[in-house]
Amino acid sequence: GPTIQSIHPTLGPELGGTAVTLSTDFLPAGMHLYCTFGFLSATAVRLNDSLALCISPQNVQAEVGLHVVVHNEVLM
Repeated sequence: GPTIQSIHPTLGPELGGTAVTLSTDFLPAGMHLYCTFGFLSATAVRLNDSLALCISPQNVQAEVGLHVVVHNEVLM
């Protein structure tokens, strides 16, 4: 599957709504994508062959892990 190259930004407000850009080596069209911020999920949108976008959900408190899931495979 795709490999995450970078995530930007790495910080955002607890209110959510932060556009998080995910840079990958290759992201084929038609893949089911989503991000989890701790235990909260957010749909990811494929922007092109190497970029996807997640909007952080509300109530993400403190530092949490971000996981990117493509077709049920956790990339990070």
